[in-house]
Amino acid sequence: MLGGGELQGRAAPELGALADKAARVTLARMVSSLIELATVVLLVRLLVQADVAAFAFLLLVYESAKHLATQGFPESVLYFFERLGKSAHRAFALQTAALLACTGLMAGGALLLLRALLPWALDGWEAEALARVDALLPAFALVVILEVPTWPTSNMMIAADRSADAARYQVLSSLGLFAALFAPLVLGWGPEAIAITLVGYAVVRFAASLWWLHRILEGRAMWLPRDVFRAQVAFSLPLGINNLAVRFNKYIDKYIVALLLTDVALAEYQVGANELPLVTVVPYAVGAVFLASFVSLRSWGDTGALLALWHQAVAKVSLVVLPAALLAVFFAADIVRLLFGEGWSAAVPVFQVYALLLLQRVGQYGALLQAYAETRAILRITVVMLVLNALLSVPMTLRWGPTGAAVATLCASVFGWWLYQHRIARVLGVGWRQVMPWRRYGQVLAVSGGAALVAWGLRVSLVSEEGAALGLGLGLLVGSGLSWFGLRWVGVFSASDAGHVRRWLSPRFWMR
Repeated sequence: MLGGGELQGRAAPELGALADKAARVTLARMVSSLIELATVVLLVRLLVQADVAAFAFLLLVYESAKHLATQGFPESVLYFFERLGKSAHRAFALQTAALLACTGLMAGGALLLLRALLPWALDGWEAEALARVDALLPAFALVVILEVPTWPTSNMMIAADRSADAARYQVLSSLGLFAALFAPLVLGWGPEAIAITLVGYAVVRFAASLWWLHRILEGRAMWLPRDVFRAQVAFSLPLGINNLAVRFNKYIDKYIVALLLTDVALAEYQVGANELPLVTVVPYAVGAVFLASFVSLRSWGDTGALLALWHQAVAKVSLVVLPAALLAVFFAADIVRLLFGEGWSAAVPVFQVYALLLLQRVGQYGALLQAYAETRAILRITVVMLVLNALLSVPMTLRWGPTGAAVATLCASVFGWWLYQHRIARVLGVGWRQVMPWRRYGQVLAVSGGAALVAWGLRVSLVSEEGAALGLGLGLLVGSGLSWFGLRWVGVFSASDAGHVRRWLSPRFWMR
């Protein structure tokens, strides 16, 4: 059982339903990530380099403020909905929204105060880029205030067993943000008009979230006992500080590039530091869906079934993540040239390093620890990663520029991966080598690496360096085809997996 075989016992009937639920949530988050990538691509292609740098910085501080405000309250929904029962869902949703309304106000205020520090913090920037940041920052602050209370909506839908609603909400929210950013540019209004459309998007999202939750949540609108409030805060704050540290760990290399280098360097780094949108969301979406089952198995004391479920989740996610990550490493130059155009070759090494980061993203390690309420352990690991990343990024950025910052992030992330596995092993009472299905992981890595290498060799032999579209098309066709045949041959992609994929590709599945 501990080797990652089929799940036994009382959790077995859940697996098919969990897979379908995870498929809906994963696809929705993939679409949202594709929209986010399209946002970056169009910004790079439609704006001058100074404006690319300005929007890169604005989106960076916007995301930072949003995660500063949300803390761990969105994740607490997945934990407490399972424990409180349907009769208390509406009350818990109101309590969570009220908490986030307060933190959102504080985060928006912090963004407004940041304006006074811009000339000092970005003293190496050109005046045009600095003026753009200063003009648009108040609009982003208002968006944070309106958006933060709605942030747990998707998790509330998942926890209420409305994964289809969660998928629709995720996609529509991403499309709304995309339209708000680009409608002014397409209509010829200019970047300044984005302030108005962004605030309009936030107002619509706020109202739509309230209406949607009112429709689906059960229970009476009443406040919960104080002990529930205290329990939520006690659970959420360590997790929230961890999430904040995770985000700053993700963004610290960008902040260091912005502060130590120029606006041009930040623009190049923003282009390169784009993880594959179809890949990065998979482990996190699966972890969000499986968390309730982890909590249930933990409450039953069924460690063996929990670990088997975890192994299966990691093994299946590896089938998606590892082939895509390795193809991205080999075909980085074609991807960057095709998406962003000529003149961004400096971003290619950064893109390759970020693709290597994906090799460890085959599981949501924090979800397993959250099931045991190990939020403080998660926080400690993240803080270690953040500190290590900061210590490495400064000298490596000064020495090797943007590529050095990316390598520092990779080193800190690998060390954090090792720490997570040791903590999970201690919590479950197993050896650390049993935490991951290493045999399956190694098989998928070897097959995917061989397929990507063969595809790259054919690309170099048959297609000129300038043929980015043809080269990438050939690489995807040959690499994915060889990976599929190889994984079927070694037995890690089974007939039942193929059946799941065929069902998920059916329009009928998504209409249910």
